[in-house]
Amino acid sequence: MIDSTRLINWYNFQAPFYHMWRDNYRSLLVRRVAAMLTDNQQPKIVLDAACGSGLFTIGLAMLCKQDCFVGLDRSLGMIHVAVRQARRYCLQHVAFHLGDVHTMPFCDACFDAVVVAGLFPNIHDWLLVLREFHRVLKSGGQLVIVEFDRMAMSRLGHLFFRVMISVYKLVSHYFRQFRFAEDWNMETSTVDEQALTKSLLAEGYDLAPIERLANHMVLSCRKGSQHAAIPSR
Repeated sequence: MIDSTRLINWYNFQAPFYHMWRDNYRSLLVRRVAAMLTDNQQPKIVLDAACGSGLFTIGLAMLCKQDCFVGLDRSLGMIHVAVRQARRYCLQHVAFHLGDVHTMPFCDACFDAVVVAGLFPNIHDWLLVLREFHRVLKSGGQLVIVEFDRMAMSRLGHLFFRVMISVYKLVSHYFRQFRFAEDWNMETSTVDEQALTKSLLAEGYDLAPIERLANHMVLSCRKGSQHAAIPSR
């Protein structure tokens, strides 16, 4: 079970140097998501939910200059970094907000698209969050999910995870305020593909085929016209 308060402490702790090794604004993943968002030429308002230090918010804003981007995250440290990076690149069509994906501070049907990367291993109630995305998306709006692909990860990808988990365990051993999970490993820090697609269908999304790129899976789906009934758990 993840302790959300300690998880935020962990991200606040990482924030000053996180983007230095994490944020490649021209990566294959960012460019692929940008291509998914530009399937037509109409300007869009796009939410980057749980944006962290702004990898996708800023990277997409660089590539999709006709669109407006909003980043949302619970970590104030990450938001500060994202704002600083957006100013560094003189991005006028980007804004960042402090907030929780479970209860987002946005009105209904206000976004054309929602992008979310690396979120689902860090939350417990997937259906609640998917329901929130459904709420803020316009009719037919697009949801793009990017998560590590545990079934098709390269050796380098596995090495990255081993190093990341080892650093976390070392730091959290001495500083309990960062110990957000007792058993953090490859399984708990990635998502089960079938469980995620099942949750998306349960919440009324129309799914496109999953793409696999750079140790990640990329799911693009659309808000359906009907909100599906929530299955019993």
